[in-house]
Amino acid sequence: MGLITRLGTCVLLVAASLAVTTPAATAAVPGRTLVSAGSLSDSTARKTARAFCPAGTVVVGGGAALQTIGGDAVKFRTATPFRSVVDGRYGYTVIAEEFLAFDGDWSVAVRALCAPAPAGYEIRSVTVDGSSASPKTAAATCSAGRRALAPGGTVRGPDELTPQVALLGAMVNNARDGAYAIGTEVRAGFAGQWDMIATVVCANPPAGYGVVEQQASSGGSSDSVAQVSCPEGTTVHGSGGLIIPSTAGDTHLYVLSSIEPRTTLVRAARTTPGQTNTWYVRAQAVCAV
Repeated sequence: MGLITRLGTCVLLVAASLAVTTPAATAAVPGRTLVSAGSLSDSTARKTARAFCPAGTVVVGGGAALQTIGGDAVKFRTATPFRSVVDGRYGYTVIAEEFLAFDGDWSVAVRALCAPAPAGYEIRSVTVDGSSASPKTAAATCSAGRRALAPGGTVRGPDELTPQVALLGAMVNNARDGAYAIGTEVRAGFAGQWDMIATVVCANPPAGYGVVEQQASSGGSSDSVAQVSCPEGTTVHGSGGLIIPSTAGDTHLYVLSSIEPRTTLVRAARTTPGQTNTWYVRAQAVCAV
């Protein structure tokens, strides 16, 4: 049984906040479909998985999870919707990398939520160029009148194998007209420059559009889970998740995904030995009919 499936039964640890926004609606998002993919399961230090949308559809959301192990040795570098510059296909991609030595096998799973392009559809990205500032935030904004359907984020070091930076998460912003992503340096920091990229999928606000959020506390444990569900009659499209940046020590996402048909699940692990402080993780579901 995969990690995403097993975690679908997780109980929310501590609920701290709930927010719902409902801009004026136009047409619904019909024809929503789910596509899944995964990497090989082996001991390779860096893995990529991409789920491509069927022909004639675009990506409206998605998610990712580490498989086989917990979050104690591997971190996300990328969890984002995309459009291929090679062939124009849409999908969702995840890149994960070991930041601690790990000899066992592991893999990543990814899912893309796809649909025929809704009115006003676009994908926009913004890059905050290299520095050694940490944490680092990038924000992407939709064109006027559009609303955010899904967020995405990428940390990019000077080369493909730069284990000292990690993705803390990506969320739709409070105005619901864009998204932001946050990354951080891990362990002893990183002297080199690295980039932060935020991506947002946008469209005219569909019927039933709303964004729900829930925050959870670790309660001092090494693991924290947050989950939130869309209102009855709507389904989850985009999923956002974030480890609150003020969290001390090393903490890393290992699930940021939807659980069909209405729920977003976010799970993270603390990896600093002996750390007992309370820290927080936030889950977000972008909902529509």
